[in-house]
Amino acid sequence: MVKFWRKLGALALSVALVFSSLAMLIFPLPHALSSEREVYRCIWDDGYAEESYASAYAALIGIGADGNLELKRGAHVGVIETGSRFRHAYAVFSQGNLFELVTLDMGGLSKLERTALYRRYGETIFYTSGAFAFDGERVKHVVPYFARELVLLEGGLPSGYLTSVGASKLRLTANAQVSARDLMESEVEEIATEAPYCAEGGALYLDGVGGRRLVAALPHLTELTLSESSFADMGALLPCKSLVSLTLPYAGSAINASGSAYIGEFAYLWEDAGEYRVPKTLRHVRITGGKLAPYSFYACDTIEEIDVCGLRAEDISAQAFLGASALKKLHVPGADVMLNGEFTKTFAPCGCTVFERV
Repeated sequence: MVKFWRKLGALALSVALVFSSLAMLIFPLPHALSSEREVYRCIWDDGYAEESYASAYAALIGIGADGNLELKRGAHVGVIETGSRFRHAYAVFSQGNLFELVTLDMGGLSKLERTALYRRYGETIFYTSGAFAFDGERVKHVVPYFARELVLLEGGLPSGYLTSVGASKLRLTANAQVSARDLMESEVEEIATEAPYCAEGGALYLDGVGGRRLVAALPHLTELTLSESSFADMGALLPCKSLVSLTLPYAGSAINASGSAYIGEFAYLWEDAGEYRVPKTLRHVRITGGKLAPYSFYACDTIEEIDVCGLRAEDISAQAFLGASALKKLHVPGADVMLNGEFTKTFAPCGCTVFERV
């Protein structure tokens, strides 16, 4: 009798397995169905169309500012509208902190939405006491060898880190700590910031109680115009080894020359461990404000043209230009200046004196 019931149970189990297999063939698992048969409604500039994952993937070009997916096929552009889950995820990647990133729930996102996020952030490192990256499923701790973009969420970076990962874009949050040394020898070509940081014209500034401070500038620049600031970090332009032309609001450490910590040398912006490393490529300098102390251009032996038209004559020391041994042309208010070599003197329409080396 026991054997009979065992045989009957085995037969019932076999029948159940057969019906289960048939059911799976007729009704696939929801996950498999969603990953292979997703259909997306795309609004094209010439009408509507339903796109498969493959066709949408082939046309996907990125995520728009409104959080929708952008497509392009030939001359036509299209948009696939996203839901609230995706918009939340995109906001976390764009502005979230580390906790929000590593705990982000990707459930409910379509396959195409995950793909769009990975395309945008798959080569991004989020850094705070370590590197974190998105692998298509979640943000996790990694040991990176390359990053197109680095987001500094909090604190500083190890020495030479930007150079080692080869990042061309740097994004700084409010809690980031960065200096000119972090950019030296790096490939960074673009900086995005949150307050109190500000990036303008290839230079990085930090707003504080004492005013705006020049922090650093991008390494690849050959021309640079600095915005107004109250003071500058020592060596702020050390990353700039290829500058040919520079316009700045003052020479030295600050716009106000009366402070006890004021340093008047133009080369202060390239000071490194007590040495001035003004780039040998620098030829043209224009200063629009502040004061010029004696020997302001000490260690500037490649500068050929200096324009200080915006200064007052009484704010310029007669000995200010004695360090510029290669000077060929000087545009200066007044005429009471000392120069090395023989120069002709003419007067500009603005009332300044123009000295040109014979």
